[in-house]
Amino acid sequence: MNPKIFFTTFFAFFAIQIADAQFTTSYYNSINFSKFAVGYEINNRLWTEIRVFGGLELDDFTAEPVFMVNYLTKDEYDLYIGAGLSINLLTGPALPTGIIIKPFETKNFKIHIEAEPFYDLDNEQLILFGSAGIRYVLNKND
Repeated sequence: MNPKIFFTTFFAFFAIQIADAQFTTSYYNSINFSKFAVGYEINNRLWTEIRVFGGLELDDFTAEPVFMVNYLTKDEYDLYIGAGLSINLLTGPALPTGIIIKPFETKNFKIHIEAEPFYDLDNEQLILFGSAGIRYVLNKND
C-alpha cells in the first residue's frame, strides 16, 4: 500500500473522530489523593482522560492516563469501566469503575463516583481508591 494513501486515510479517520469528540475537565476527591483530569469523549461509549495527582513537591506529581468504556448509557447516568497506568509516586495498573450521574437537563455537568483497584508495582500491594467528584463537558452537542 502506498504510504501517502495510508497516512491520508489514517489522518482523515482520526480527524473525523476528533471532530465529534467533546473535551472534558474533571475533579476527583478522595481521602488518599485528589485528582485533576482533562480528557475527551470520543463518542457516547468511549472516553479517555489524563489524571494528575500527588503531593506538594513536583517530584511527587503522578500522571495517570486512562481509557474508559461506558458499558451502560442512560439519559440519567452512565456506568463505566476502564484501564490505566499511574507513573511516578505510585506506579502500576489501575482499573477504574464507576457511575456518572447527569443531574440536570443539560448534559455538560456530571457527578461521578468511582472505585479504582490499583496495584502498586513498587511496594507489590493492591490498593483500592474510592472517589467522588465533578465532570464538565465543554461544548456538549446533545
